[in-house]
Amino acid sequence: MMKRDFIILLSFLSLLSGCEKSLTVPVDQLIERKDFVLTRADREIIQANNAFAFNLFRKVTAKTGEKSTMISPLSVTIGLGMVNNGAAGETQNEINRVLGYEPGSMEDLNAFCQSMLAQSAGVDPSTTIDLANAAVVNRTLIPLKDSFSKTIQEVYDAEVIYKEFGRDDVMGLINKWCSEKTRGQIPFLLQEQPKSSEYAHFLNAVYFKGIWSSKFKKSDTKRTVFKLEDGSETTVSMMWQRGKFNYGVMDNICEALCLPYGNQAYRMIILLPREDKTIGYVKNVLTSTKWSKLLEGMEGLEVDVKFPVFETTTNMRLQDVLFEMGIRQAFHGGD
Repeated sequence: MMKRDFIILLSFLSLLSGCEKSLTVPVDQLIERKDFVLTRADREIIQANNAFAFNLFRKVTAKTGEKSTMISPLSVTIGLGMVNNGAAGETQNEINRVLGYEPGSMEDLNAFCQSMLAQSAGVDPSTTIDLANAAVVNRTLIPLKDSFSKTIQEVYDAEVIYKEFGRDDVMGLINKWCSEKTRGQIPFLLQEQPKSSEYAHFLNAVYFKGIWSSKFKKSDTKRTVFKLEDGSETTVSMMWQRGKFNYGVMDNICEALCLPYGNQAYRMIILLPREDKTIGYVKNVLTSTKWSKLLEGMEGLEVDVKFPVFETTTNMRLQDVLFEMGIRQAFHGGD
């Protein structure tokens, strides 16, 4: 039997989350990895954003409880980055504080997001990653400032769409956009039409599809009893392989295993709590510093890997989470 509960993070600059099915590509067909080109400001933003990511994860899982949860901190960062360009005063200060940035760092954040949008698809051609942005604005209210509209179009490659909220089928438009940008993986975002009093919806979608660098053979996948954290058991399809993978331990809190995709520009990091630790404990002590130290200390070892086949879906209202984290003026008529 195996303990089921674990945390998965997809690491491209330690920002993204996701998973994909077990496929492989011959090594001689993989193109050499292109590392992201990062400025000093980019690296500082990454450190701050990792801290934001773990805080966001804690807040979101506090609401989802023991259910499997998937969240993309990168999506939230890019979405807030767009909004930040139209904010001022305390609204902008709140966004900066929650993201962990210094006041006046909006230009650095714009440059970082623009860099991620430009470079993410090119570092590994065997991996598909699409980042898309849009602003759907209520045309009966005050239009976006020209400078704001220009920035999100040029920096974030965002579509700016004007519709009459309360009359046009805005829900249908947004849901169609969401489905198209995620290739049907997220078929809808809204379940009701936006109110005529709403000003705008800022959208971000991330689609990721990767292939394992080291294949899990279908013939090695077996039905296996899985023990959950609460002591109950379930039966799952368990993939298996043995090979050399990067492995590490975080302060005797959890074990970590790296499963790379393609040319290894993107990696899935799996955190398994030690026997005397719980998922709740691990997520509560995760910090950007611990995360960086873990990645730096991982080393290649022969590992017997057993990993369950799974699907997971998370649907929740992030406005409430961001409000709790400190972004309040933006949702209540701020600057």
